[in-house]
Amino acid sequence: MADAQILAANESGAYLLRLCGDVRLTLSTTLDDYLDAMVADPKFQNLIVDLCEADNLDSTTLGMLAKVALRIDAEFHVRPDLYSCKAGISRLIRSMGFSQLFHIHEELCCADGTTSELLVHNSDEKEMHAKVVDAHRTLMSLSTENEARFKDLLNALESVQ
Repeated sequence: MADAQILAANESGAYLLRLCGDVRLTLSTTLDDYLDAMVADPKFQNLIVDLCEADNLDSTTLGMLAKVALRIDAEFHVRPDLYSCKAGISRLIRSMGFSQLFHIHEELCCADGTTSELLVHNSDEKEMHAKVVDAHRTLMSLSTENEARFKDLLNALESVQ
């Protein structure tokens, strides 16, 4: 699997987020900080998430994507677009209930624009733990299947708090 990267572009409030490689917990602070800043942008219009170069997404990353989609819908009444070219990634996002959050396109993302790699932000253990818990709570809120899938993990995470 390729090293993980998060690439981003913004053209007058139209955001592109491209996740590449094996995107895991180690990039959670980077991703969460960027998504918060994006939604706080007064020029924000929409978001395209491109997963065509992603090899794997862990549940924390999925929870953060779900959280931002819910926030975009609540604040802007817009449903982001999500592109997935790999059958395994497409199955994963659909199994998490992402069809209720995103317009899903199982084709190559044609959004162009000059992307830049996001600088990795490190966080302390307490901050990262809180992000992981929040991401999993968000996933659990999407469906009873997700609730059952992540209940034991969330209980274990909360017992460590």
